[in-house]
Amino acid sequence: LENYMKRYLNLLIAGIFALTSLMSCDFYALDNVWDPELENVFYCGYDEWIAQRTDGTNQLKYNISKEEKATMPFRLWSEFTRNFDVKVPVYFYPDENLVLNEDFKVTDASGNTLVPQSDGGYVLTWKNAVKGNIDVCVVALSDKVGKIKVQTCTKEHATTLTSQDPLACIIVDNADYQVRCFTENYYCTVILNQ
Repeated sequence: LENYMKRYLNLLIAGIFALTSLMSCDFYALDNVWDPELENVFYCGYDEWIAQRTDGTNQLKYNISKEEKATMPFRLWSEFTRNFDVKVPVYFYPDENLVLNEDFKVTDASGNTLVPQSDGGYVLTWKNAVKGNIDVCVVALSDKVGKIKVQTCTKEHATTLTSQDPLACIIVDNADYQVRCFTENYYCTVILNQ
């Protein structure tokens, strides 16, 4: 009986090793599929989007009152270091009754006030395209009630996003790289004083 068990155990171990080596070969082959056209295509979105949704919807919401801040982690998904920086604008669309720098301000993680470009976008820069998070904050400055929609694309672009066409998700396209947003986690809402 003891020899039988040893033989059975050896066959079982050999079988596991054989299956593991076959699986490893398959995974290795898949990992080495390389599409040069996608080499400099990156994705940008909210990093903790799924973890922070608590109401069962696809809406990420932050509730803050006067002198409080909402910190939004924007993430660049990138697997390699490049010899260029990746710049992605994010857009803040407040209700009409809210005034920038009177009722709220936009800052970096250190509290430095950020200034929008002429198109309203706040540019986030990932040095050498290294993946990671950049935190952007909204600070409530008054008791005024309202909402601010924060997006990784313009309002106009958001109406054309579809998961059926990845090219519809392009938010930055230049000679060095392309950045795409997601069709669901491209925005969040900051709710002031409610």
